[in-house]
Amino acid sequence: MHRWQTDTLLSATFISLESRLVGEAFDLIQATEKQRKP
Repeated sequence: MHRWQTDTLLSATFISLESRLVGEAFDLIQATEKQRKP
């Protein structure tokens, strides 16, 4: 495997992981907001 292929793979993995974390955090915030409202 060439170095640029490894870098591209790492970037893609990092982006997908980051977007999943952002999505989970967003869901958590929405759930908290729902609970807070009377």
